Amino acid sequence: MEEDKNKWINEVFNSLEGSSRATPDPGLFDKIEAGLATPEARVVPLRQWKWAAMAASILLFLNIWTVRQYLGQDNFDGNGVSMELEADQQLISNYSIYDI
Repeated sequence: MEEDKNKWINEVFNSLEGSSRATPDPGLFDKIEAGLATPEARVVPLRQWKWAAMAASILLFLNIWTVRQYLGQDNFDGNGVSMELEADQQLISNYSIYDI
């Protein structure tokens, strides 16, 4: 088994005989230098920041308004009857749904 593995390794290395060394494109170094010279950070225009700030402030206003409406809402129906149940009240007095 070990002999077959060594034989295969030798065949692979022998298949590389006669091949030439890889040579890069002549302009590759210049392309790399040009890429390093350009800044990576993109400048975001002030107009986009204004739109983002405006959208965030609208969302904040709507959230605050919704919470205030919810907290200020009375839990009474139109007749002045409370819509909330007291702690000792139950919706169903017994769990016998069908009276026979």
